[in-house]
Amino acid sequence: TYHGRLLNRINFRTTAHTHMPLFCWKSVPSSSEKMVRSGSAGGKARLQVFLDSLPVEIAFLVIVAVYALLIFVDLGTNELFFPGGCGMRIQCISPRRACAVWLSTFMIIDSIFLSIFMIEIIVRLYAFGWWYLNDCLTSFDAAIIVISLGFCILQAISGNCDSTEASTANEVSTLARLIRILRVFRLLTAMHKINRTRQTARMMRQKAKYRRLGSPVERVLEILTTLRGQMTSKIDRESMGFIVECIVSDQLYTIQLATASPKTSAGGVSEEMEGFLGRHGSPKKGGNASNWLDFSRGMLPDSMLMMRNPKNRPKDLGGPAAELPPWVSLMLSTPEVDRLLSRASSWDFDIWAFDEATNRNPMVALVVHYVQAFDLDLRLNLNMSKLVAFLTKLQAGYHDVPFHNFVHACDVVHGTVFFAAQDAVRKHLSALDLYAIILAAAMHDHGHVGYSNAFYVNANDELAIRYNDASVLESYHLASSWRLMLDDASDPFAGFTREQYLDARQTIVQAILGTDMKVHFSHLTKFKTHSSSGALDDPDRDGVRGLLTMCLHAADVSNPGKPWKLCVHWAARIMKEFFHQGDKEAEMGLTVSPFMDREKTNIAQCQIGFVDFLIRPFFEEWTGWIGEKVSREVLGHVTANLATWGQEGEAALGEMLSAVKSKSPKHSPMPPHT
Repeated sequence: TYHGRLLNRINFRTTAHTHMPLFCWKSVPSSSEKMVRSGSAGGKARLQVFLDSLPVEIAFLVIVAVYALLIFVDLGTNELFFPGGCGMRIQCISPRRACAVWLSTFMIIDSIFLSIFMIEIIVRLYAFGWWYLNDCLTSFDAAIIVISLGFCILQAISGNCDSTEASTANEVSTLARLIRILRVFRLLTAMHKINRTRQTARMMRQKAKYRRLGSPVERVLEILTTLRGQMTSKIDRESMGFIVECIVSDQLYTIQLATASPKTSAGGVSEEMEGFLGRHGSPKKGGNASNWLDFSRGMLPDSMLMMRNPKNRPKDLGGPAAELPPWVSLMLSTPEVDRLLSRASSWDFDIWAFDEATNRNPMVALVVHYVQAFDLDLRLNLNMSKLVAFLTKLQAGYHDVPFHNFVHACDVVHGTVFFAAQDAVRKHLSALDLYAIILAAAMHDHGHVGYSNAFYVNANDELAIRYNDASVLESYHLASSWRLMLDDASDPFAGFTREQYLDARQTIVQAILGTDMKVHFSHLTKFKTHSSSGALDDPDRDGVRGLLTMCLHAADVSNPGKPWKLCVHWAARIMKEFFHQGDKEAEMGLTVSPFMDREKTNIAQCQIGFVDFLIRPFFEEWTGWIGEKVSREVLGHVTANLATWGQEGEAALGEMLSAVKSKSPKHSPMPPHT
């Protein structure tokens, strides 16, 4: 096909801009590098890796730059002392000695540089083969170097400006003219070589960056974008744009079916066939659900986007919502709860103080507050009594484990709303989007008893068998919490249209499954790809759901980015839960999971490694896109907390250290198989 031929041309065009072929240019290690690392590499493979290294490229950049400067000096010297040209040198009397000295000196220096370049060509030909000369400019550069070196040898044999024989003088004069012409060409090729080497050095720096944390798709997109800018054909540019758009949109393997009329398949696929294939309800172009679903009050106007005190909101935003149960209204009106909720939009919101102030009933209070603060109850005509009933059952389904309890769920609700309320995200959201992601955050760890996915898989547990070892806990949390909605008395979507319900369910399912740490780097890579390509400036429906998934996942792993008081408290709890699992694994004869052996694990080093490898790179990208204020606050805490762990070690836990390290008399229960 045309796109296939275009990709073939891309492969050849790319070689004009680097010493390395396209297959050695990616962010993952090349085959040569893998062989070198494994110790099985031969001489050519090791030489390829050496020539592809950044120090070598920089060294050649310096050598070529010095050589170009030397040619400039030589050409300027010729015009300054010998304005008549090289032929006048033989007839000059006063500058004869200067001519001889300069020519002899320059010939020696020139020969040294040309010898270096000649050696480089020979070495690269040996390492990479004849493809190295496929590029016209590279071949031309090599030819100029070979010819110039040959002329230098002939000039040394023929003599210099002190020659007295006319024939020798004429030969030298002619040779000098040829050499001068070659120096002009060499100057052009030297400038090209400088530019090419700079590009290669820049590529190597980026390659090193991607190798530290990145993925091949990022490098592929950069290559394609660069090539698109170099194309002169409009058709080629459009085709390249199509390729980039397919990669960015994650629709590379999606079949685009043209929709025909309901009665006929002429010109496309009928609606009946689309329904049979399960394609109805697939995302359409346009980010907001209100663009393709009939929402009466879909988008949140700019004047309504900020969280406000529910007491001060207008009452004409929608139909009457069911009144809150009296006990909830009473709880929200208590001075301490009201004071804490006034800071619910702040990153340093103290969820533990809020849990205590609500008499251990934070989920109802926090979710209802956000629903009212964003006027979601009025905009979506929510039945608040049924919502409260659902939240009450949901909180009761969380187990009393050190970390994955209902306080953690409420903490994630807070973090999710914090990110979703930022300008970069909220301008793309509908009221239904915000409502769905709040519920997803509250539901995301329902029924968790303190063991990881790997535990259930390694133990061959019924739960792992049921969900085929794929996102075992996330699937369980979804299913167990959704069952609570099947009771009409606790249905938070009561009164919703079928389209609204299905859209909210799809958002919640995607977001909760996205909390599986196995897809952490996938989230990061897709987000970096979409943000760098501009796809998030006007995201489609999948893009909006991707942002909501990022909000929930970021909130779920955000504890290291909180103030130290909160950070260390959560760290102690997760390590206590880890050690519980390690004890259980040892008891069952299973291999103890990493960081879960209480006898061998250094808590401070565990936290530092987790933050350095997973958390900091993630939040650098995520908060960097959201905005400078959020980035400065979150990353500031990350840096400060890392410093505290590094300086104080496990002693940073204070009195909590002994409680974390000590064995509990019993393990957390296994989850019910319902």
